[in-house]
Amino acid sequence: MRIIINDASALIDLAKTRLLESLLRLPYRFVIPDVLYADELINLRHYQREQLLDIGFVLGELDGLQVGKASAYSQQHPQLSLNDCFALVMAETTENAVLLTGDQRLRRVAEQQGVAVHGILWILDQAYEQGAVEAATLHAALLVLARDPLTRLPGKELQRRIQDFFLKLHAESGL
Repeated sequence: MRIIINDASALIDLAKTRLLESLLRLPYRFVIPDVLYADELINLRHYQREQLLDIGFVLGELDGLQVGKASAYSQQHPQLSLNDCFALVMAETTENAVLLTGDQRLRRVAEQQGVAVHGILWILDQAYEQGAVEAATLHAALLVLARDPLTRLPGKELQRRIQDFFLKLHAESGL
């Protein structure tokens, strides 16, 4: 089973869409590093932090070696927070893992380290392709993200998906 290691930026943006429960229907195991869960998930808008565990997210614990490696990454890459480095190390050291992040700096470092990494547009595509979310719901969620000034998604990719799901929505409804 594929394991999705969630960075705070991805969870915060996905919480805005109210699709977390739908995403958990995917055939993946969604893991939040325990330190990140304790320190960083402050404003999830429509969710309380504790709800994440209730709906199916799992806490991943970092051992001493992983914490040491994260600390070293934090020193090597000062543009990353220590919590970013915890998520990176967990993804790097977990078999069959993908790091899910909306942070371009973290994404760049993960790619340099050979870690599989994707953003939230990818997971939303997965949700549609695997039948966890309908086109109308996804289209509405993408509009929420497009209108949020704190969401930093690639503009052209976001607009393309909004258009694609608009067309799929009309095709599904027969309009």
